[in-house]
Amino acid sequence: MEDGAAFMKRLPYTQLIKDMALARCFAMINANNKMMALDAGQSSNAMRSWAPYDIAEGDEKINAVIDKYKDRQNHFHVESLVKSKGYTLNCFRLYHSKDLDDVVKEVITENPEHNWYQDN
Repeated sequence: MEDGAAFMKRLPYTQLIKDMALARCFAMINANNKMMALDAGQSSNAMRSWAPYDIAEGDEKINAVIDKYKDRQNHFHVESLVKSKGYTLNCFRLYHSKDLDDVVKEVITENPEHNWYQDN
């Protein structure tokens, strides 16, 4: 039986760390939803363990770039019945940002185009 996380371990480290940051962003914006925050946080931690990642500086840098994006207020169509601040959209904005791309390059300690299977 294949490892349930095999699909993640096949990703290049750059992609894996970007996905880790996205999961961490989801955990942070869902602090009031303990189950969602726990699930996203555990996913983020697992992804971090499958990449050569500078934990000492990496977490600080990743968290700083997440903080830059996660609390922005977005304005949705005025006819929307539900008042939403669009925090999930902020996490996707982070995911596709040059800021995150730049940080990811700084925190990976080995060949960023390798994957877990190539190095283990």
